[in-house]
Formats: sequence, structure tokens, C-alpha cells
Amino acid sequence: KVDQGGPARIKSEFTVFAKATPVENDNTLGHRFYFNDEHRSLHLLNLYFVECPPFEVDESTNLALTRLAGYFGDVPLDKLAEMGGTSRDVAQKQLLRPFRIATLFEPSKQRPGIYGFVLLRKPDGSEEYLSEFLVREGLAAIRPEGSHLPYGEPRARYREYLVGLEKKAMEAKRGIWAFSRHPEEGGVKDEPAAK
Repeated sequence: KVDQGGPARIKSEFTVFAKATPVENDNTLGHRFYFNDEHRSLHLLNLYFVECPPFEVDESTNLALTRLAGYFGDVPLDKLAEMGGTSRDVAQKQLLRPFRIATLFEPSKQRPGIYGFVLLRKPDGSEEYLSEFLVREGLAAIRPEGSHLPYGEPRARYREYLVGLEKKAMEAKRGIWAFSRHPEEGGVKDEPAAK
């Protein structure tokens, strides 16, 4: 949750893209997409803190699907891949709203591209993170990759907030959690490290 509490400013170490344009690409997932900045330079952004399932079942996605099926409490792989398509479509629909990207240009060790945050503008003018939206809707797993937030909130506090959202999505059987055969075995198992 973005806590602006007045005239908060994004921390200077972040680069902010206020006029980013999503670019259609076959490799787009709910947590990963290409965008052009205002200078028409192409970037691949991975969201901090979250991972959505791939939308196809094949040799290249089997490992990720199997891992995420366990995370979500034993979801059938074909259903998980179907929900991966849903998470991608929902995320892309959210990017039709006004949004900004904030990044430290930290490279991903496990995936191509950089990590960052997407701040979606709500109708009342406040912002929410795309990562929290995806977790709240039960469309993303919580991952350990994270940073302090653009407005300075600590990484551990935000991660704890996401864990709370995940528990509510799990209890409401929202999104992928609706297909969990053992939801009590799913979700984040480790306690976030204080930072």
C-alpha cells in the first residue's frame, strides 16, 4: 500500500518513468512486461516481490509451474497455466490506467531485465502498487526479491503487508486460490527478514 501521508516524494535513488508505454510481447507475464520510456528506449521490467505463473505448459515452463503449483497449495498445472493467462491479462488491463514506473535499475539474477515498481493511479488520485493488486486478487505468489519502496517504506514492512493480503485472498478463494487443493499448505512459509 502506498502511504504518501502528504506531499511525499519518491526517493532520489529511484528513476521514475512517468510516461511509460507497455509494449506487446509474447514473453509478457503478469509480473513482467516490456515498456518504452519517453525516449522510446525499450526496457524489460520485472515487478519486485511477486511472480505470476506462465500461461503455457511446456518443457520451458514446467519447473516454474511445478514450483508455483506447490506454492498455491497443489493447483493442477493446466489450471495454473490458465490462471497465468488471466494474471497477464489482468495486469495488462491495469496498465491501461495512468501509471508510473520506479526502478533502481537493479538487474534480475534469474530473469532478463530489471526490477522495479509500478504505481497505478486510482480514481481518487492516490496510488497503489501493481504488485499489491496482483497479490490481493490471488494472481501472484510473493517472492523474496524486493527493495525499499519508492516513498521510503522498508522492504520488510511491505512484504508483511503483502503476506496479509495473501492470507485474505487465500481465505476468500480469490484468483488462483480458488483452485487450490490444499490451501492450508500454500503461501509464504518464511518470515520476512527485517531490513
